[in-house]
Amino acid sequence: MILSSILNLGFLYFLLGWIIRIAMFIIVPYRRSASAAYAWLMLILLFPVGGLILYLLIGSPKLSGKRRL
Repeated sequence: MILSSILNLGFLYFLLGWIIRIAMFIIVPYRRSASAAYAWLMLILLFPVGGLILYLLIGSPKLSGKRRL
């Protein structure tokens, strides 16, 4: 019982990682230099969940008012 729930969580994490990787191939290159897009994609390919969190925090190509200063 416990083993099957652990396997299900592992499979869900694996599936989530691949969904993030595939979606970011479409989202990241939008309005970026090639080197910046490459760097973001490498980070997300190596660390899908952590890379997605960093991308959502600091990866927007539009600068907010606070970041422009």
